[in-house]
Amino acid sequence: MERQEIVSLEKEAARAIQLSNGTFFRRVYGDDYTGTLTHGQQVNKTQWLQTIESPSVKYEFLPRPTSKVHIFQDSAVATCPLVLKVCHQGATR
Repeated sequence: MERQEIVSLEKEAARAIQLSNGTFFRRVYGDDYTGTLTHGQQVNKTQWLQTIESPSVKYEFLPRPTSKVHIFQDSAVATCPLVLKVCHQGATR
């Protein structure tokens, strides 16, 4: 059950990215969130939300490999590769 919940959260996150909707991340991610963008830039929660909600960027998800979840007592690590096409101001990357 726990694994499925985490995989569901990852799918919800992917959908939020595709819709450019930061609501999911405001609700689920902590204020101390840090992440890394595809080109290696590290971002905090505010920067991540700006990236997701940018009207000049659109995301198209492609079929992706299966997510893996490892549970360690009261913590979990999810490896969920995202395969996506990014369109920034009309140019696809």
